[in-house]
Amino acid sequence: MAKGKKYDYRLREAGAVWRAEIVRRVTSKQTVISKSQDGFASKAQARAWGERELQSFIENQSKRNRQRSEKRDLEARQLAQKQQHDAATKASKLAAKEAASIWPQTTETSSHD
Repeated sequence: MAKGKKYDYRLREAGAVWRAEIVRRVTSKQTVISKSQDGFASKAQARAWGERELQSFIENQSKRNRQRSEKRDLEARQLAQKQQHDAATKASKLAAKEAASIWPQTTETSSHD
């Protein structure tokens, strides 16, 4: 399977003006426009905007993905700590219950004659 770019830019001419689009490849046949700008007087201006915005877009996407990953990792660690705490609490309660059933406390009655 060939590995292509997930994000790229494309240029379109609409009469006397140019339009630059940042596109994301969804599937091998489908793309989605993530960002666009039109009104460029020349193809060179549109290309410069496309290259600059594509770089910025990819950096921002990478930053967001990294932040989301860190958040998921933190939530996973917190969940693991909670499960560990719950298991320890349950084990100590079970041990106390078992200890109580093995050595029942006797109530001493004093008989005074």
